[in-house]
Amino acid sequence: MEIDVETLKAVSLLTVIAYVAFVFKNRKKFNLGMNQIIPITALSAAVTLALYVFGKKSLPDGPFLTLGYVGFFFFSLAFGELAGIAAAMGLAAGEYFLSSNPEDTLILLLLSILAGWIAGKTGRAGSEFPTLLPGSIVGGTVIAGGKWVYLWALKGATFQDATEALAPMVVSITTGLLLGTAMVAVARKLEKWPGPIEKRG
Repeated sequence: MEIDVETLKAVSLLTVIAYVAFVFKNRKKFNLGMNQIIPITALSAAVTLALYVFGKKSLPDGPFLTLGYVGFFFFSLAFGELAGIAAAMGLAAGEYFLSSNPEDTLILLLLSILAGWIAGKTGRAGSEFPTLLPGSIVGGTVIAGGKWVYLWALKGATFQDATEALAPMVVSITTGLLLGTAMVAVARKLEKWPGPIEKRG
């Protein structure tokens, strides 16, 4: 499986176009108005990207730990699927900025879009930590598990090599889902905290 930069650009552009078209087509069906949706989704992508790139600790053998997943899980759970997908775009942009690897970027984009959707759906179910945490765990498992399958089945890595290669990502995801979920549980208790973008139910 070889993905070049042009393919990545094409898929990313189509993703953004589809996302924007969906938001504007359904703008009257959402819980929040466009005056709130646009800043929330923009912040979701921008803050997640910034945390991914600047909240980074390099490891001696090349991989790195990142706080980008804190932003990803926070925005997914706090504001629902639309914010989760926007945050997924921030994760992918951060990955490309740091690695410039089109394949890794595209895989992360697709997996994190699915994970953001799952976590976002869960975030609308309740505001307590025990209610929010399962969605984070499933979302994190989608990203890490999907990347493991990609390395093992498509790149030919052995079970052990794929597992070892994913260790920094698993640590980053685990840190992100615990911190992000806890922050949402606290934020949801604030009196003027806006609800999820999508309507409940």
